[in-house]
Amino acid sequence: MCAHLLIVEDDETVSEFLIDNLRADGHAVTTAACASEAVAALRRGTVEIALVDVSLPDGSGLDVARMIRGGEAGPPDVGVIMVSGRGTEQDRVRAFERGVDDYVVKPFSYPELLLRTSALEARIRGRVGTVLTVGPLMIDLAARSATLGGVLLRLPITIRMTAFVVAEVLVIGFFSILAWAGWQVLAVVGDEHLISLPWISVSVTQSVIPIGAALFVICELLSLPDSWAATR
Repeated sequence: MCAHLLIVEDDETVSEFLIDNLRADGHAVTTAACASEAVAALRRGTVEIALVDVSLPDGSGLDVARMIRGGEAGPPDVGVIMVSGRGTEQDRVRAFERGVDDYVVKPFSYPELLLRTSALEARIRGRVGTVLTVGPLMIDLAARSATLGGVLLRLPITIRMTAFVVAEVLVIGFFSILAWAGWQVLAVVGDEHLISLPWISVSVTQSVIPIGAALFVICELLSLPDSWAATR
């Protein structure tokens, strides 16, 4: 079944074009003409992917993306594709800093937009197990976002991307070590003597996850001046 999409677009021509074509391609579509309508639709919890215009009558699509990732507008793992007539590097970086998954510049090719939407849908539905939670800290590896006590961490993009890569390596490495260890135990004792060793997963998890958490806390402390500047 195709994803439920939210189109946040104040241009009626563009909105109607997307509605007609996306519904014809099997998607359930909800529309919003402004940021407040988008937030209300997202809070209903049925949207899987939001296609958001940057320039909206009552605010910026970037603020909608920030609210999604901060858990203020429905589930924080909703996919976000920013659709904008602004295509400079600075515009794209500003959007990715707020946690968007993809960025499409107007005028766009509908087949390309459809493919990008389908690719994001596949990634979203494969996000099981990619959210790490340590106390008040939640790290979404797939969405490339982190919140501390419900507040979105505003890290410089270079630091944030590095932190996520390291966190992913730690998690992937953890499961790779378990798989390797399992094969070694099986080779030594044979499957008929294989015993359960639950302490392995517990002890390694308790070591790996806090490392990722500590990494994000350190990055946030190092970037406090940037965070303060962004909120003033």
